Amino acid sequence: QIIKGASYQFSEPIQPHGVGGRVWLVNAGPGLTILNASNGSLFKLFEGSPDHVPLSPNLAVSGSDVWAIGGSPGPKVDLVELSGSSGRILRILHVASKGLTAASSMQVVGKRLWFASSNPQALGEINLSSGAITRSLTADVKNPLCLEVTNGHVWVVQGNLTITEYSASTGAVLSSKPLPPWPGDDA
Repeated sequence: QIIKGASYQFSEPIQPHGVGGRVWLVNAGPGLTILNASNGSLFKLFEGSPDHVPLSPNLAVSGSDVWAIGGSPGPKVDLVELSGSSGRILRILHVASKGLTAASSMQVVGKRLWFASSNPQALGEINLSSGAITRSLTADVKNPLCLEVTNGHVWVVQGNLTITEYSASTGAVLSSKPLPPWPGDDA
């Protein structure tokens, strides 16, 4: 099935996530489009800050919920928990007041959310129960593009074309290796 049309407000949709019988798509332009997974029909649109959902959010899935945070720095950045099935806002954590102004990538592991931020350049962990930033690493963090948390390790692809491995428990750098060159130097 091909899904298209003005009502979806697609603008180079990226980051598809399937949760709660829905497909969540981040639009490169403002907004977030949620589709019914069963038939592709439009379920809901988020068009930015009036909904407390950032204009170009980054998403992470945790069980039946979706977490959204702004990808662009700003004075008011919220980490928003949404129901994966209804799209209803469940909780808002005001993370800008704790020093996080944007996130380029996120992943939920248990009751923690790991984030990579380009502004400020940091890698960190948020306790999803309290909203507290429990870890913020800035050493050896150079424009982080994406992260993956697995088996007690945090792997980060950085803008200086390296992949760095951190210990999830201590934050220590375990290794850092250059990525092989890509045509056009695009990581």
